[in-house]
Amino acid sequence: MPKPEQQQTLPASTLTGSLARFLTARSINRRFLISCCILIPFFLGVLGAGLDDNHQTSLIRATQEALRLHTVTLISEAEISDLAASRSKLVMPEYLIDPDFNTPGSGIFGFIGDEQGNLLWASQSAVISGFYYSHLPLSVFKPGAKVFATDDEDFFLSSFDTLFEGRPNDVSLRFVTVKSKNRFRQEMHTYRQSLLVALSLIGIGLAITLLLIVRWGLRPLDRLANDITRLENGDIEYLDNHYPAELSTLTANLNLLIDTEKKQRERYRNTLSDLAHSLKTPLAIMQGLLGDQLQRNNVQKDIDEQVTRMNQIIQYQLQRAVAASPTVTHRKTETNRVIERVVSALKKVYCDKSMSVLLELEDHCQVAMDERDLSEILGNLLDNAFKYGESTISVSSKIVAKQWQLMIKDDGKGIQNKHKTAILERGARADTAVAGQGIGLAVVIDIVSSYGGKLTVTDSEPKGACFTLSIPAR
Repeated sequence: MPKPEQQQTLPASTLTGSLARFLTARSINRRFLISCCILIPFFLGVLGAGLDDNHQTSLIRATQEALRLHTVTLISEAEISDLAASRSKLVMPEYLIDPDFNTPGSGIFGFIGDEQGNLLWASQSAVISGFYYSHLPLSVFKPGAKVFATDDEDFFLSSFDTLFEGRPNDVSLRFVTVKSKNRFRQEMHTYRQSLLVALSLIGIGLAITLLLIVRWGLRPLDRLANDITRLENGDIEYLDNHYPAELSTLTANLNLLIDTEKKQRERYRNTLSDLAHSLKTPLAIMQGLLGDQLQRNNVQKDIDEQVTRMNQIIQYQLQRAVAASPTVTHRKTETNRVIERVVSALKKVYCDKSMSVLLELEDHCQVAMDERDLSEILGNLLDNAFKYGESTISVSSKIVAKQWQLMIKDDGKGIQNKHKTAILERGARADTAVAGQGIGLAVVIDIVSSYGGKLTVTDSEPKGACFTLSIPAR
């Protein structure tokens, strides 16, 4: 006979691990679902408790008012008759106007007692139901006292102590009306069931509504993910601007990153093209020298010159290719620290010149630039200042109108006016640069331009050159 299938159960550790993965998953929808499962029952529970308490209070107040009216009925029906000169008697009709006192099972019971706690009269509903006056938790008789008690588990109680005029003496009477809590419990049970169903439907409807709202609100993120996929596949070049305001900064930064990456690739292409073009001339010269039999004796010197030139060209083009571009991910760099480090290093290199360097550095000056690029710019500009200056160099750094401004002055021979424009043209190659400036200045111009900055050259007073650099501090 085949063995009965055994029911498989998952270990508690597996269930706990699955729950932990579900709770810690990086999903906005899942986080929202968990939040709804916690917050909606909490708020609906608080609301339900408040409504339940309010309804219960309303029922108790209604019961208190109803018992007060029943007590008034008893008082209006009661009469005092004179039996003797020193004694009075309570007289009640056989059937009262209020039918609840005459009907068994109505849950309304009426009693009249004296100040000693003795029962003088009981309604038909109390007599037939077997409800005893002696079982009631009555307080000490006090004329004019009104009591409404809800402490007992089985009934509500209302009592009124009063004095009736009689002959020859007044009669002390206590009018008591009692109402069973059975109907009260039934009404509360029915109300709580209806309230539970209503709150459950509200909770489900609210959860579905909020889920739809969140899905609608997150739709731009889904569209952004799809657009990024299309961007990776080459279907589009940039992200469009049809996004909510909350995502506009993100898409703008992504487009800036894309544009920066494209410019970087274009720079690589241009650099390789410039490198190939730059090497054509020295290679052609070397080829001509090697092929000229008459010049073979002097070819070594010429070849050394062309090899040096080729080395400079390669160095320049490689520096251009690896120059960092401004992106949204650059951290701010402390300019003062880099300036002091470069100046200290160059003083050691040019120790034989005994140059004096005057530093005017603004405190806490920062610029959103790669530190390597900043070192490259300072190294080239300060190297020229040390190289062509005679005795004194002045360096100032400050933030002006959200722009980092660097000014380097030397007291050398300066730069001729006809060369000032040529050396600042972006993309100038080393083999076309102004004599005396080398490839360093071209690299500086390329880096500064990539950060959206500007480099100007003027005359320093009383002599020398002044290089002024301005880059957005961001």
